[in-house]
Amino acid sequence: MDLWPRLQQLVETHKPGSVGKILQRLLGIAFGQIGFRVVEEGISEGIDLVIQHREIHEQRYAFEVRTTYESFSVPVRQDDIEQLKARSQDGYKTGLAALRIAPGARWVLVQAERLCPPDLPVSFGTCEPFRELAERLNRAFGQVLEELAEVAVSSGLEGLKPYLEKAMQ
Repeated sequence: MDLWPRLQQLVETHKPGSVGKILQRLLGIAFGQIGFRVVEEGISEGIDLVIQHREIHEQRYAFEVRTTYESFSVPVRQDDIEQLKARSQDGYKTGLAALRIAPGARWVLVQAERLCPPDLPVSFGTCEPFRELAERLNRAFGQVLEELAEVAVSSGLEGLKPYLEKAMQ
């Protein structure tokens, strides 16, 4: 599924900072579609997405979420690494979810242990142990983006809130 036309609509309609937050929320909704419950969503501070599988409770993840439009890399800050390290001590698998907004866009999931400031090339690609999760997530994200694009374009974060709340149940 080609995400580019829908991603382009978001970029043309919303400010750059808002687009990243909208995509983060859509990512949380996509996690909900593949059996995870969104435990926390940090739009402005804290870990961006904390999720736990609804049936296999040991599958717990915490992700910083980054998007980029013009660059081929996303920023990695030392405080991101420290927050992820704290979550890993609580038993979460931690990492960064990155999306380059361009034709052929796909979410890339990278383990926190592989992150190093100041940035991560999005071409780095998804690494183990996240490959299978990333495949499922990208399929679900494409469906979620297709289904909710009009809501995201017209109403932004607020319009997506009820769908995220469902993913949090």
